[in-house]
Amino acid sequence: MSRDDGFDVADVNTGHLDDPKVRSLWRALGPDQDAMSRALLLHFATILASWRQGCRVPVDEAVPVWLDPDAALVDALRAAGLLDRSGKLPARSWKGWFSPAWERREVRRESGRLGGLRAKGQRPVSDAIAMLQAPDSGATPDRPTGRSVRTVRQDRPSVAGEAPKNGARATTTRTLAELVTPEALAAVGRKP
Repeated sequence: MSRDDGFDVADVNTGHLDDPKVRSLWRALGPDQDAMSRALLLHFATILASWRQGCRVPVDEAVPVWLDPDAALVDALRAAGLLDRSGKLPARSWKGWFSPAWERREVRRESGRLGGLRAKGQRPVSDAIAMLQAPDSGATPDRPTGRSVRTVRQDRPSVAGEAPKNGARATTTRTLAELVTPEALAAVGRKP
């Protein structure tokens, strides 16, 4: 068992104290509230220790140091069906609660692992292609923003009309409005 098999938080039914097995325990213990409280505490300690460990823990290992594992109370928990013969949570009940939580966690771990693989350049899980998500600047070809971009063109002379010297590239200054054409917007999947 790995240290990651357990949980820090347990799934517990909010109606646990009204469960038919708890009512059966109450009938077996009579009107003794002290005995009922200690028996339920032994049961909850077993539930919590089992969730923490990720496996069914016997009541004598789960009991808090400040509470005696009273054999009569453990027998009453067994008779009510809250513990099995070995003093552990019944296997069917345990699997019904723990297995779905464990599977949910494994799905989350796997999706995180796959996300990490994609981030490292591993094989993607799907063939989907993400669209470019750039914030809208409000610029359109007919409404310039006033910002300009320096572009480098090798097929044109410089702005002054001179040919570049010593193999240098010609540069020109253009506004963003000149660069953002309907064709450019269509290329990235945005409406002009």
